[in-house]
Amino acid sequence: MKKNKLLLLIFKLTLFIILVSSLIVRNYQSTIFDQLFYWWILLLMIFIGLTLHFKSIFYLSSAFILFFISAILTVVGSKEIAEGVMRISLIGWLIGLIQSVVEYKIS
Repeated sequence: MKKNKLLLLIFKLTLFIILVSSLIVRNYQSTIFDQLFYWWILLLMIFIGLTLHFKSIFYLSSAFILFFISAILTVVGSKEIAEGVMRISLIGWLIGLIQSVVEYKIS
């Protein structure tokens, strides 16, 4: 059992390293990495949600917090950063809404 948890932890850390490295590469190359970056985030959020058994309220509340942060960043003047945060927030909204519909249909 501990071996499975260790393998899962290594897999999560690998995904996190890939995500962070694609974020760094995204700043230097803006062609295909712009499109792949948000797919990586979507897959990572779904994987984390399935392994840690998050409810839809987690995704919806975190998406609202990210949306609020992006609104503050837009007001402050960091529109480039705010746009990326808002796109991640949209991914959270979509996952949360789909998961809430599934939770409603199951119960």
